[in-house]
Amino acid sequence: MMRYVAFCIGMLFIASLSGQGWALPIQEGGGNTPSGWTLLPGSLGGGVKAVAAPFISPSGDPVDVYLVTDSGGGFPGLIPTGLQASAIPGAPNIPGSTNGSAMISPLFTATAGQRINFDFAFITNDGTDTFSDWGAAYLLPVDANGAPTGSAPLNLFTARTGGSGSAVPGFGFNGFPAGLVLTPVSANMQGDVFFLNPLTSGTSALDPNATQFGPNGYPQDPTSQPGNALGGSTNWVNADFTFDPSTIGTYELVLAVANVGDEIYSSGMLFAGGSVKGDDPNLPSIPEPGTMLLFGVGLAGLVLGKQIRKG
Repeated sequence: MMRYVAFCIGMLFIASLSGQGWALPIQEGGGNTPSGWTLLPGSLGGGVKAVAAPFISPSGDPVDVYLVTDSGGGFPGLIPTGLQASAIPGAPNIPGSTNGSAMISPLFTATAGQRINFDFAFITNDGTDTFSDWGAAYLLPVDANGAPTGSAPLNLFTARTGGSGSAVPGFGFNGFPAGLVLTPVSANMQGDVFFLNPLTSGTSALDPNATQFGPNGYPQDPTSQPGNALGGSTNWVNADFTFDPSTIGTYELVLAVANVGDEIYSSGMLFAGGSVKGDDPNLPSIPEPGTMLLFGVGLAGLVLGKQIRKG
C-alpha cells in the first residue's frame, strides 16, 4: 500500500512540474521573473507592482511584468540593453533591429481545446516609421529539450511604433493564427506619462533613475505639445488563443521587444494575467501546480495517519 501511495505522490509531483498550467504573478523588482521563466542575458525586465495606470491590467492582477530596451534616467532612455535582437529565439524579421530584451516561458505541450490567455500593453518613447521599435509575443515550436524545431512561430501579440500613432497590431509581422481573439483588435499610443526604473521596477516620478515614458515619441521631446508622434502606452489588449488539431504541439512562449535603427529611445512591453489551461468542456481541466502538490501532500498525510492508527 505504501509503495502504491508513494508512486501516486511521485506522479502527482511530476504532473505539478509539467508546465501544463502556469501564471505570471511574481515579486516586484528588476530581474525577477515568474517561476520557471528565463530572462535572456543582457535583457532588462522584471516584476512591477503599482496602483496606477498603465501598470494595472484588465485582469486586475496587481503584479505585472515589464520588458524594456533601454535603461537610464529621464527621457527618453539612452543606455541600451546588451541583448542583440538577432539572438532572441524565433525573433521576427524586422529590418534594422538592434538591441532588446526577451523573456521565455517554460515549455509546455498543448492539446486541442487548451487555451492560452494574456494581457499586453506596448510602451515607447519612439514614434516614427524609420525608428520603428517593436514588441511581440509568440509561441515558438520546440522539441522536448526546448530546442526550436524551425517551424514558424504563432504570433499572439504584435506592436510597432509609427508616425500615425497606431501601434497594435504591428506592421511587418506575419499574420495571426486562427483561434486567436484580440480584445480590442487594435490599439493606438495614448500620449500618457508614467515612469519606470528598469533596474528596480520603481514607478515614482521622483526617482532620478526612472525613465519617463510619454507624452510624446521621437522626434519630439516631453516639453513640446503632443503631436502625431505620441508616446507613452497603448491601452491593454487581451490575447486569447485556443489550440486546435492543427496547432497542437510543444511550445515556449517568447515575449520580446527591440529597438530599430538605433539603440536608444526606450520601448517595451507590459504583460500580466497569463495562463495556459484546458477550457474545453470535453477535456479534463488541468489543475494548477500548487493544487496538485497540496493534493499529494494531503494524500500522504491521510495514509500516514492510517498507518499510525494501525500501529
